[in-house]
Amino acid sequence: MTRRLVRASWVPGWLALGAIVLFGVSLGARDLWNPNEPLYGRAVVEMAERGDWLLPTVNGVVFDEKPILYFWLARLAGVAGGGVNEWTLRLPSFVAGLVLIGALYFLVSSWVGTRRAAVAAVVAGTLVTVFLSVRSVQMDILLAAAVTGAIAAAVRGSPLVAGLALGLGLLAKGPVILPLVALPLLALCWAEGRHREVFDRRWLLAAAVAGVVSAPWFVWLALSGHEASLVELIWRQNMTRAHAAWDHESPWWYFLVYFWIDFAPWSFFVPLAAGVAWRTASERRIERLAWLWIAAVIGLFSLSQSKRSAYLLPAAAPVAILVSGLFDRWWEGGLSRRRAAAARTIAALIGAFMLAAGVGIAVAVLPRYPVGRLAGIAAVAVPTLCGIGVLAAWGFSRAGHPQPVVAVAIATVAIYLTAAVVLLPEADRFKSARTFGEAVRTHCGDSTPIVALFGWRWRAGYSYYARRSMRPLPDTAALRREWDRTQPLCVVVERSRLEEAREVIGDSPPIVAADIGSNSAYLFTRDLADRERSSATYQSATPGE
Repeated sequence: MTRRLVRASWVPGWLALGAIVLFGVSLGARDLWNPNEPLYGRAVVEMAERGDWLLPTVNGVVFDEKPILYFWLARLAGVAGGGVNEWTLRLPSFVAGLVLIGALYFLVSSWVGTRRAAVAAVVAGTLVTVFLSVRSVQMDILLAAAVTGAIAAAVRGSPLVAGLALGLGLLAKGPVILPLVALPLLALCWAEGRHREVFDRRWLLAAAVAGVVSAPWFVWLALSGHEASLVELIWRQNMTRAHAAWDHESPWWYFLVYFWIDFAPWSFFVPLAAGVAWRTASERRIERLAWLWIAAVIGLFSLSQSKRSAYLLPAAAPVAILVSGLFDRWWEGGLSRRRAAAARTIAALIGAFMLAAGVGIAVAVLPRYPVGRLAGIAAVAVPTLCGIGVLAAWGFSRAGHPQPVVAVAIATVAIYLTAAVVLLPEADRFKSARTFGEAVRTHCGDSTPIVALFGWRWRAGYSYYARRSMRPLPDTAALRREWDRTQPLCVVVERSRLEEAREVIGDSPPIVAADIGSNSAYLFTRDLADRERSSATYQSATPGE
C-alpha cells in the first residue's frame, strides 16, 4: 500500500516533466508567423519601448481588440528572459498549457482517481490543437486554461480559486468566459436535480473575486479617456461579432467539422464513450459534466457568425475526460468486445493515416516546398515509421487489448517533437517575414519614415522583424500625400494593394520583394539614388533564394 501511495505521488511530477518537454522543446526555435503572432509580438515590443503596462499599440495605433492579460504576461517574460523574443512571447501560452493540464488532473483525480487523471492529462496534452496552441502567440489557450481552472475549482467547492480563474479569463479574452463556465455548471446542477445550488452564495463569492481581479484595468480604460476601447473590447468583439461578423464568417456546422480535426487523434474515440456503463456515481457525474461542457462550447460558438477553430480550445479538457474514461475501462477489461474492437479499429486507421501522410508528404508536398535534407527525411520517415509502428501494435497484440492506443500516443508524441525541433523551424523559409523585415531595416534604417498599404490594417510581421513601426495608410489619397513630400520615404505594399499603390508610385520596380506564406510584400522608395544602389544588393528577398 505504501509503495502504491509513493508511486501515485510521483504521477503529477512525471506528468509535469512530460508536459514541459512536449510543450517546451524548441519553443522559440521558429519565427513569428502571420497573421496574429507578430501582431501580438509587435504590441509587446511597443509597450516595452514606451515602458507602458496598460495599453498595447501596434505600429503606433492603439490595439484594443484583445484584453491585457497576455501582454502583461509576455512583458513579464521579456523582463525575466532578457528581452522580447520568440521564446518569451510564447512563454505565456506554454504556462497556460501547463495550467490546463494541471487543472484537468486535479478535477479528474479528485473524482475518479489518479490513474484516469493521468490518462486524461496525456490525452489533453497530445490533442493537436493544444500542442499547436502552447507553441503559438495567442490568447485562446489562456482562455481554455481559465475555463478549465474555474470549472475544476467550482465543482470541488473552491469559490476563491474559481473567481480567480474567472477574473484572469476576463482579462484574457473578455466576458465570453462567463457563459463558457456557467452553462455546463448550471446544466449539471439542473440535470442532477440540485436546483438550489444554482442560487448558492458561493457563486456570488466567485463573481466578487473575479471582479476584484479584472475590474481595475477595465475601470482604468473608462476613467482614462479610452471609452472607445472599452466598447471595442466588450461590445464589438463579443456581441457585434456574434450577430454581424466582419471576418471568419462560417456556417453553423463549422465546429462539427473542426471538432474532429482539432482534437485529433483522440476525437475519433469520443463517440465510443457514449453509453458506457459506469460503476460509480463519481464516474457518471464527471461523464455528464464532460458532455454538457462540450455541448456548451460548441453550442455557444455555433450561434456566432464569426468562427475560428481555436474557439474550440475550452473543450479540450472534457474531450480528454471522455476519452480517458473509455481507455481506463478498456485497460481494466471493462469494455464490451464490440466497443473494444471498434477502438482498436480506430487506432489502426490512425496508424494507416500516419503511414499515408508520410507517403503523401514525399509525393505531393516536398516537390512543391523544397526543404533542407534533414527536414525532408524527417517529414517523410517519422510519420511513416510511426504509422508502421501503430499498425504493428494492432496486428501483433491480442484482440481486445489496448496496446494499439498506447502506440498511437507514443507515435503522436514522436511526430510532435519532430515537428517542434525540425519541421516548424524549417517552415520559416516559406512563412516568416524575417527576411523581408530585415531587408527593410537595412534599407530604411532608423530615420527614414515607413508607411504601408496593408491588406489588413493590423499586419505586423514586417514591422516586428524590421524593428520599426510602419504607419498604415487607409487609401491611395493618403499615400499620395506622403509620396509628394520632399523627404525620403519607404513604402511597404502587400500584393492585394499593389495595383492601387501603382497609381501613385508608378511602374518602378520594388527594391525588395518577398513571398511570405500565401502573401507577397514589396518595398518601394521615393529616393532614386537609394533605389539604384540598393537594387544591386536586394534583387529579391524571397525566402529560400
